[in-house]
Amino acid sequence: MAHAGHTHVNDNTKNNHGHGSNFTSPKKFKIVSKDFGVQAIDRTLKRVYPEPLNPFSVSSPEKKIWNGGLLPLDYIKVFLNLGTPFYRIPHWHYVTYGLSDLHGDGRVHVFKGRDQPSGFGFELTFRLKKDSNENVPPSWPVTLLNDLSRYVFKTGIELCTFDYIPWFDALNKVGKERSRNPIITPCPSNSYINHMIVVNDPQLLSLDTASGTVNFLQIVGVLKEEFHYARSWKTSGIVDQLEIHPQSGNMLVTDISRKISVFDLNPRLVLEIFSKIESEGTFLNKVTCHVLWKEITDETDTVEGPENVSLNEQDEFRKMKCVHLDFDANAAELLPIMLCDLDFGLPFCSYVLCMDGNSLNRDD
Repeated sequence: MAHAGHTHVNDNTKNNHGHGSNFTSPKKFKIVSKDFGVQAIDRTLKRVYPEPLNPFSVSSPEKKIWNGGLLPLDYIKVFLNLGTPFYRIPHWHYVTYGLSDLHGDGRVHVFKGRDQPSGFGFELTFRLKKDSNENVPPSWPVTLLNDLSRYVFKTGIELCTFDYIPWFDALNKVGKERSRNPIITPCPSNSYINHMIVVNDPQLLSLDTASGTVNFLQIVGVLKEEFHYARSWKTSGIVDQLEIHPQSGNMLVTDISRKISVFDLNPRLVLEIFSKIESEGTFLNKVTCHVLWKEITDETDTVEGPENVSLNEQDEFRKMKCVHLDFDANAAELLPIMLCDLDFGLPFCSYVLCMDGNSLNRDD
């Protein structure tokens, strides 16, 4: 991901390791496959967008990742969607190509079987409200989706339905750090949409392709208070409210100019959520983060400073009587919330993975 310290969380129970990607050692390939993965995605999109004008635009790096390029995705296609009859919110629908196995020849992803995930098992989508005077889809979502995809490739940690992704900055703010793509023009932003959640795309159904299964996960931009309660309670509860918000609707369109939260529309919602938290707890129970730890034994009951404890492959799990943990700030804030859930009998996974400065939280 573009900035260290970003976090994501999920409501689903899922093992997120063992992705089968060849990304770390790209090789140059001669295009000889029939690209069954590309065709499968194209077919499902054609059912939703049969109009000749769609896709409205296609973003594709001149040099693909499997030929030594820097961007992780082969394509991002953008479609013009006029919205549903009840919520007529015209929007741009961005769809990635590359997190799943597009080619079936091992150039990026390892084939795991027809009944197994294709590549990482998903592609990302994003729905951005179309301005009335907008004739061309904005390019900043292309950078955003490449940033998220790069994180998945780099860490092997998959996104899941009802994950949340703290971003701590406007999603459409494209500066020097995030404008490595030459087609992106740096632009400032005063948007309050500075976090994301992940849902199933409401129009694109899961695919069973020759390379395996593919789900379409939609990125949805949210306000700070919506993110806070998605994290403190559960993401799916906030999604239910966003689906009836007039600016997002049941397609969960991201309106980058939105300032009215679901709590502004329903002031009693905060009290209802507090009541739910007291009766149900939170659904957050797994955190993947950057952490340092030091074992405390009977011989030494003081902690001079945290250090990484080396765990070899044969000793991956080791029982410790007492341990001092140092988390990054975002993960440390979540730990007390997770521990409180033990009182509700909810499953708790004390799972820690060291990573290079990036933290990723999961709300199962």
